[in-house]
Amino acid sequence: TTNDRGKPSGDAFVHLDTELDVEKAVTHNREYLRERFVLIEEIYESQYIRETSGKSKKDEKSITKPGMEAGKGEQDKKGPGNNFYIILRGLPEKATEEEIGTFLVDCEIVGNIYRITNEAGRSSG
Repeated sequence: TTNDRGKPSGDAFVHLDTELDVEKAVTHNREYLRERFVLIEEIYESQYIRETSGKSKKDEKSITKPGMEAGKGEQDKKGPGNNFYIILRGLPEKATEEEIGTFLVDCEIVGNIYRITNEAGRSSG
Protein backbone atom coordinates (compact mmCIF):
# COMPACT_ATOMS: atom_id res chain seq x y z
CA THR A 1 0.00 0.00 0.00
CA THR A 2 1.03 3.60 -0.45
CA ASN A 3 0.39 6.75 1.54
CA ASP A 4 -1.33 9.91 0.28
CA ARG A 5 1.95 11.04 -1.37
CA GLY A 6 2.35 7.75 -3.26
CA LYS A 7 5.22 6.49 -1.06
CA PRO A 8 5.30 2.89 0.21
CA SER A 9 3.67 2.56 3.61
CA GLY A 10 6.03 0.17 5.47
CA ASP A 11 3.12 -1.53 7.23
CA ALA A 12 2.57 -5.05 8.57
CA PHE A 13 -0.52 -6.59 10.12
CA VAL A 14 -0.40 -9.15 12.93
CA HIS A 15 -3.11 -11.29 14.56
CA LEU A 16 -2.34 -11.82 18.25
CA ASP A 17 -3.68 -14.43 20.67
CA THR A 18 -4.95 -12.29 23.57
CA GLU A 19 -5.63 -8.74 24.67
CA LEU A 20 -2.57 -9.12 26.94
CA ASP A 21 -0.45 -9.79 23.82
CA VAL A 22 -1.76 -6.55 22.31
CA GLU A 23 -0.80 -4.69 25.49
CA LYS A 24 2.69 -6.27 25.36
CA ALA A 25 3.07 -5.37 21.68
CA VAL A 26 2.07 -1.75 22.28
CA THR A 27 4.85 -1.46 24.89
CA HIS A 28 7.24 -1.80 21.90
CA ASN A 29 5.72 1.29 20.26
CA ARG A 30 8.46 3.64 19.04
CA GLU A 31 11.22 1.09 19.67
CA TYR A 32 13.79 0.59 16.93
CA LEU A 33 13.83 -2.27 14.46
CA ARG A 34 17.12 -1.84 12.66
CA GLU A 35 17.52 1.87 11.91
CA ARG A 36 13.85 2.88 12.16
CA PHE A 37 11.45 3.20 15.03
CA VAL A 38 8.20 1.34 14.61
CA LEU A 39 4.74 2.60 15.50
CA ILE A 40 2.38 -0.03 16.87
CA GLU A 41 -1.38 0.40 17.19
CA GLU A 42 -4.26 -1.90 17.98
CA ILE A 43 -6.70 -2.12 15.08
CA TYR A 44 -10.21 -3.46 14.56
CA GLU A 45 -10.79 -6.84 12.98
CA SER A 46 -12.54 -5.14 10.03
CA GLN A 47 -9.38 -3.18 9.16
CA TYR A 48 -7.22 -6.31 9.45
CA ILE A 49 -9.56 -8.26 7.16
CA ARG A 50 -9.83 -5.40 4.64
CA GLU A 51 -6.05 -5.01 4.41
CA THR A 52 -5.13 -8.70 4.40
CA SER A 53 -7.92 -10.30 2.37
CA GLY A 54 -7.01 -11.14 -1.17
CA LYS A 55 -3.30 -11.40 -0.40
CA SER A 56 -1.67 -14.19 -2.34
CA LYS A 57 0.21 -17.00 -0.60
CA LYS A 58 3.49 -15.30 -1.53
CA ASP A 59 2.40 -12.27 0.54
CA GLU A 60 1.81 -14.43 3.64
CA LYS A 61 4.72 -15.25 5.89
CA SER A 62 4.11 -17.83 8.55
CA ILE A 63 6.11 -17.39 11.73
CA THR A 64 6.49 -20.22 14.22
CA LYS A 65 7.65 -18.96 17.57
CA PRO A 66 8.75 -20.98 20.61
CA GLY A 67 5.67 -22.51 22.21
CA MET A 68 3.62 -22.12 19.03
CA GLU A 69 2.63 -25.25 17.15
CA ALA A 70 4.04 -25.34 13.62
CA GLY A 71 1.35 -24.93 10.98
CA LYS A 72 -1.22 -23.63 13.43
CA GLY A 73 -3.03 -20.92 11.49
CA GLU A 74 -5.69 -18.36 12.14
CA GLN A 75 -8.49 -20.78 11.31
CA ASP A 76 -7.55 -22.90 14.34
CA LYS A 77 -7.85 -19.93 16.71
CA LYS A 78 -10.89 -18.13 15.30
CA GLY A 79 -13.74 -17.59 17.66
CA PRO A 80 -15.15 -15.15 20.18
CA GLY A 81 -12.46 -13.49 22.25
CA ASN A 82 -9.57 -14.55 20.00
CA ASN A 83 -9.52 -11.67 17.54
CA PHE A 84 -6.83 -9.18 18.52
CA TYR A 85 -4.92 -7.29 15.86
CA ILE A 86 -2.12 -4.75 15.55
CA ILE A 87 -0.56 -2.75 12.76
CA LEU A 88 3.14 -1.96 12.68
CA ARG A 89 4.03 1.19 10.75
CA GLY A 90 7.37 2.57 9.62
CA LEU A 91 9.12 -0.76 9.18
CA PRO A 92 12.49 -0.81 7.42
CA GLU A 93 12.13 -1.82 3.79
CA LYS A 94 14.25 -4.94 4.19
CA ALA A 95 12.89 -6.07 7.56
CA THR A 96 11.83 -9.71 7.37
CA GLU A 97 8.82 -11.36 8.91
CA GLU A 98 11.23 -13.30 11.14
CA GLU A 99 12.68 -10.01 12.43
CA ILE A 100 9.16 -8.75 13.11
CA GLY A 101 8.42 -11.94 15.04
CA THR A 102 11.60 -11.46 17.08
CA PHE A 103 10.69 -7.80 17.66
CA LEU A 104 7.40 -9.02 19.18
CA VAL A 105 9.12 -11.85 21.10
CA ASP A 106 6.90 -11.57 24.17
CA CYS A 107 3.66 -11.81 22.13
CA GLU A 108 1.86 -14.91 20.90
CA ILE A 109 1.31 -14.48 17.16
CA VAL A 110 -1.64 -16.36 15.68
CA GLY A 111 -1.20 -17.33 12.04
CA ASN A 112 0.71 -15.12 9.66
CA ILE A 113 2.42 -11.76 9.64
CA TYR A 114 1.19 -9.84 6.62
CA ARG A 115 3.86 -7.53 5.24
CA ILE A 116 2.35 -5.10 2.77
CA THR A 117 4.17 -4.89 -0.55
CA ASN A 118 4.09 -2.31 -3.30
CA GLU A 119 2.98 -2.88 -6.89
CA ALA A 120 6.42 -4.26 -7.80
CA GLY A 121 6.12 -6.90 -5.06
CA ARG A 122 8.80 -5.31 -2.87
CA SER A 123 8.36 -4.82 0.83
CA SER A 124 7.16 -1.36 1.60
CA GLY A 125 9.18 0.84 3.89
